[in-house]
Amino acid sequence: MSKKRKFFCLIFIIIIFVSLSIQFKKQKYFRLFSFPSFYIFSPVLNLIHTFCKAIEGIYHRYIYLVSVEEENEKLKKQLSDMKNLNLQLEEIMMENERLRKLLLLKEKLSFETIAAEVIGENPSAWSKTIIINKGKKDGIKKYLPVISPEGLVGKIIEVYPTSAMIQLIIDKDSGVPVLIKRTRERGILVGGFSNFCYLKYLPRFSDVKVNDIVLTSGFGVIYPKDILVGEVVSVKKDSISPKVKVKPFVNFSRLEEVLIIKK
Repeated sequence: MSKKRKFFCLIFIIIIFVSLSIQFKKQKYFRLFSFPSFYIFSPVLNLIHTFCKAIEGIYHRYIYLVSVEEENEKLKKQLSDMKNLNLQLEEIMMENERLRKLLLLKEKLSFETIAAEVIGENPSAWSKTIIINKGKKDGIKKYLPVISPEGLVGKIIEVYPTSAMIQLIIDKDSGVPVLIKRTRERGILVGGFSNFCYLKYLPRFSDVKVNDIVLTSGFGVIYPKDILVGEVVSVKKDSISPKVKVKPFVNFSRLEEVLIIKK
């Protein structure tokens, strides 16, 4: 006998039993019939009862798992929201710290300054420039020097109504009159094709050494004197003038706010 036929036979027997139980319940000899009927069909009823309890258990387990999954999703969302909030708070704290340093620098300077935010940069390896959110309407003019709490940034080279372009000191066309703090020897700081600068035109027998601090010399008409520029990281003696590599104090890849010195 096939499984399908066995299943229909089982259903048929159950229907007969239920029908007989209902029919004889109304008759006086029900007690005589009910006991043998129950005896015959009790295994089937037990099987059905066990099956129903199993289905009920599976159903309740499913509902529980669905509830747990929904709760997990809620917890994941709450955790994600808390992480985002924490990142926002960290960003606010970092911004506040940068602005605090900028304000302290502004208060120390004897010059009038304008604070600005960096809103863009030139990705070219041939030109090292950035864009700020202050322009002609804010009093920005060409060739004004630009600084940050860490040191010299560069100078304004282009001015627009609401923005301006800054040439960084690491630009290959940049030239800054500087001096060695320890020896007071003067030279010209130029950019290159990296995040370093190079100090030229020092005296042939210059005493410049690694770790020497470089400052603006005040020569020329753009940069005020004694602004921090960078630190000497290598020196190669030459028959004409030593080749000096300087690492700027400003990390230009992380520069977000600057001060423009008004003259």
